[in-house]
Amino acid sequence: MKIKTCLILLVLTVNLYANKIVIVEGTITNPNNKIVRIEYNHTLLDKKKIYYDKIDDNGNFRIEFNMDYPQDVELKYGKDYLTLYLHPGDSTFLSFKTNDIKNSIIIHGDNAQMNIQLQNLINGYRKLLISQKFDEKDNKLDPAEYKLFIKQFLSQTDSLVQSLNTGEEISEWMKNYALYDCLEELFDNGRDNKIPYSDSYFNFIEQYETNTSSGLNCTKYSDFINVYFYYQCFKINLFEDLKQYYIDKDYYAILKAFFDNFQENTNFTTKCVLTRQLYYYIGKSVNSVDSISKDYFSVLGNEMMCEIIIREIENYKTQKKKLFTLEELSNHEFIGTIFSDIRKKHLGKTIYIDGWQSCPYNYKRFPYAEKLRSELKNKEIAFVYICTPDNDDLWQENIMKYKIDGDNYKLSDDQKIVLYSLFNYEHGTYNMIINKNGVIIDPDADDPNSETIKQQLLTIIEQ
Repeated sequence: MKIKTCLILLVLTVNLYANKIVIVEGTITNPNNKIVRIEYNHTLLDKKKIYYDKIDDNGNFRIEFNMDYPQDVELKYGKDYLTLYLHPGDSTFLSFKTNDIKNSIIIHGDNAQMNIQLQNLINGYRKLLISQKFDEKDNKLDPAEYKLFIKQFLSQTDSLVQSLNTGEEISEWMKNYALYDCLEELFDNGRDNKIPYSDSYFNFIEQYETNTSSGLNCTKYSDFINVYFYYQCFKINLFEDLKQYYIDKDYYAILKAFFDNFQENTNFTTKCVLTRQLYYYIGKSVNSVDSISKDYFSVLGNEMMCEIIIREIENYKTQKKKLFTLEELSNHEFIGTIFSDIRKKHLGKTIYIDGWQSCPYNYKRFPYAEKLRSELKNKEIAFVYICTPDNDDLWQENIMKYKIDGDNYKLSDDQKIVLYSLFNYEHGTYNMIINKNGVIIDPDADDPNSETIKQQLLTIIEQ
């Protein structure tokens, strides 16, 4: 019996944990945007990818992308969105009305019933959050009371899942979603209250270490992996110990330190942490990752994790050979007008593009940007600022308030989707450097507050 069970599990592993194409297609009634997109955050790598398609005249779209294992993704159209749970190899068809996805959605294809159940669970969970005044409790309760509130809230979530009588896979997803959502809230609450990391308050982190891979199916587990990683580093003051390595950009030494401090604990979350560190530093120093990956693989002992890292290393090496030019971007259907204008004004100069959004965190960069402009004002360099604002008034207001001197451009939602997809940007800020020939030689350049950006720009200007 045990042998038969193992064989079944092996078959399931091969079928589910494989890099296969997923197809999401559908029809939108009376579309008023040009693009529909899928935002897929690879839980294991904490890697956000945007896949999009231009909607045709009949409202049809088709998006294809690869998945390594079953997971939730977000389908987004304008300001509206829908959570879908997909398996590698799935083909799903959707139809919905503009600005009313949740109430008008019709789902067909693979796992359609599962996704209909998912919508009921998510709606129920959101109502529960509102009814329990979840956001208010964080400010009103002391840490001990907050832990008790979280425990009771998770019990209510379990009751909600049982009452809706959904299938096992979606029930497990919803419980994981609520659990890791709450654990992140607990961690933030403890940190905000300045509780020492050695305090028993944080024992929930060890309590919910997992030795199964089921967490990967839920993107909320991604946040818990980060919580676990930072907590373990804070406990031993590891980031302070690595400070000089970061300054020196000695990425091999950094990876070695993470390996030395995490290798003894072989729970599944630790393996995810180590996999993420390898992936993150591929873009920093692929040679360092190559050099230490075998040590990491020996501890991971997980074929899927190892194969994904090997694949990402090869993808990075291949993609690095491709450098976009201003001329190419100028001909793009969606972002062409912006880059065409940049090309006309500044071809022949070094160009530093600073991408930002309307949020307080982004505003902290502007004093450094002003200082950088001042120090390089006599050099052949153009400073360009591209923003995705909440509204035009706020955009103009911030340009004046923070003295953002240079060329300022505003991205529409569709333009942002295209640009972020093209360059694999994941967050609100990004920077790129374009040389005198109009070649984007560094699409992931350092921020204006970096200790090295000034010298990097000076070197490129003189080339």
